[in-house]
Amino acid sequence: MSKMFVVSGRTIVEGEATAKLLVIKEPISFYGEVDASTGVYRDGRSMRNRIVIAPGVRGSTVGAYIIYAMKKCGVAPKALVLGNIDPVVVVGCVLTSIPLIIVDSVKLKHILESISDECIGEVKALSMSSATLKIVC
Repeated sequence: MSKMFVVSGRTIVEGEATAKLLVIKEPISFYGEVDASTGVYRDGRSMRNRIVIAPGVRGSTVGAYIIYAMKKCGVAPKALVLGNIDPVVVVGCVLTSIPLIIVDSVKLKHILESISDECIGEVKALSMSSATLKIVC
C-alpha cells in the first residue's frame, strides 16, 4: 500500500517540479557538504534532478554560490523544500530559478520520518503565497 502526503507551504521562489526525493534528515550546509561540480551530497547521494527535502540549512554565505555553480554545471536539484527560511538559500534559488518552498517544521519532521529517496515529490509554487508539496511513496 502506498503512502501519500499533501501539505501546504509558503512559496519563496515560484516554480513547479516533479521528481524523486533526496531526503536529508538534518540541516544541510551547501558549503562543505555538497560538491558544486557534481551535485553530490557528503553521503554520496546526488542532488541532481531531485527534490531536496530537509529540515533546514546551516553554514556559510557561500551556499548561494554553491547552488548557482550546481545549476551552471547541470547538477542542481529541481526544487528545495525546507522547514525554515534561510536568506542565503533564497538568493541561490532566486539566481537559478529553483523553486523553494517552506513547510511547517513540525509537519516536515513527521513527513521526514515517513519517507525515503524512492518517494516521488511534486512541488507547486505558483503564487508568492501558497505552495503545495505532494509526496507519493
